[in-house]
Amino acid sequence: MRKSGRNILPLRRALSKHLKRSIRDFSEPCSEKTKSSPSKFIRDSDLKQTRIKLLKKLAKDYLKPLPDHCLKTLFKALFLRSGYVQDPRDKYHLEIRFSNPWLFRLYRSALLKHRLRFKFKICEREGKKIAYLKSRDEIVGFLNFLELFDRCLEFQDLVATRDLLNMVNRQVNFETANINKSVEASEELSDKIKQLFAYPNQEIWSEALKQIAILRVKHPLDSLETLGKRCIPPLSKSAVNHRFMRIKALHQKLLGQLQSRTSTLE
Repeated sequence: MRKSGRNILPLRRALSKHLKRSIRDFSEPCSEKTKSSPSKFIRDSDLKQTRIKLLKKLAKDYLKPLPDHCLKTLFKALFLRSGYVQDPRDKYHLEIRFSNPWLFRLYRSALLKHRLRFKFKICEREGKKIAYLKSRDEIVGFLNFLELFDRCLEFQDLVATRDLLNMVNRQVNFETANINKSVEASEELSDKIKQLFAYPNQEIWSEALKQIAILRVKHPLDSLETLGKRCIPPLSKSAVNHRFMRIKALHQKLLGQLQSRTSTLE
């Protein structure tokens, strides 16, 4: 513990010196309190007035952009203080919540001054301003801008996992829909073939149509390609499909009119 305290002490002293120097810059040049006792001035100074002077200085130096390291430090502080990134497996969302209005004005002035490419949207929740991003690319760019490279890689890994799962789900849904469509078409054709086999006059069948009709009834789950291979001689998919179309036309010619009449009488 003593060793860690020794390491922290110089850091506290450096931060204290930096704060005193910043107070001098934003205070009046002729202030005797600042020259005589900076520590006493820090204790006695009005924090609200100091913030106002900071914003005035930013507005005065509007045409003078901050150095890159200062700008990154500002946004790092805002993000580490009240930033949030949602799990990308649910949805893409990054936000920075501003606990008081002056922090929000500081953020807006820095964002407008440097014309950053990040298109933050603004909303208000529980009386506090919130800047947020919804675009995946902008969230990745903002994390890189803050030099949070490890978190950025972790975020991109989760995004890639989500994209992969979505692609697999789409493929499975596509294949399932195709299988269901094929089964329904096969069942419908099998029913029509059975009705034609029950027709009194069986001279309606040619050898080619009768062969493919029997194979369809015996193998209702086979694809067109598999049924074509079962034929003697083997047929292509287009030839099998053409014969099925002829069977449907035959059913419509012989039984379609009869079914329409019975439905009309009912």
